[in-house]
Amino acid sequence: MNALLPLFIIGFVVFPTFSKKLAEWLVRIGHKLRIVKNKDAAMAKAFDVVRDFRSSFAIMAHHPFEFILLSLSCIVELSLTFALPFFIMKAFGGLGAGAGLAVMIEVMALNAYATFASSVVPTPGNTGAIESTITMAFSYIASSILIWVVIFWRFSTYYIYIIIGVGITVYDFIASFLQKKKAPSEGTEAVTVPAAPVQEDAGAAPKKKDE
Repeated sequence: MNALLPLFIIGFVVFPTFSKKLAEWLVRIGHKLRIVKNKDAAMAKAFDVVRDFRSSFAIMAHHPFEFILLSLSCIVELSLTFALPFFIMKAFGGLGAGAGLAVMIEVMALNAYATFASSVVPTPGNTGAIESTITMAFSYIASSILIWVVIFWRFSTYYIYIIIGVGITVYDFIASFLQKKKAPSEGTEAVTVPAAPVQEDAGAAPKKKDE
């Protein structure tokens, strides 16, 4: 299920003609089922996204070193994410002193299985389903500290991003509010207008100088 979208995009890139006909057929079916309201707009949006992906593929083809480095970085990031419960268990003393690479690989496999198994649950962030699956997966490895492992793992991989997002949103709101509040006061500052010179009456007699 998770691989359908990347495979669909790669199909657009490698087989553009076939993929274009397939997309038109899918959009046409969606339009008949009243899922897609504006058929032309949906097609245009789909091809814009695919065009961006094709441009990205072309850039990566011309920069193989950067592509390999980026791929390795993604592999390392994903491996550390799946191995995070192992380090939490070690920190809480839930694993024996002899727990090493084999146990870490086992924890990573269980984490990956639980994560992908619960990804089909239609809840925000798979909330509820992934906690239950992780609890069952790690129950026989760290049963004594299981609740803390689940709490710290879930907070580190999901809830912390929500807290950061809320903080950024509140900061932007306050900054925008202060900026709007400051703008009118700056626009209403008093402006000093120089006085116009007084012109003398042409018919008046000139003043005599003091002797």
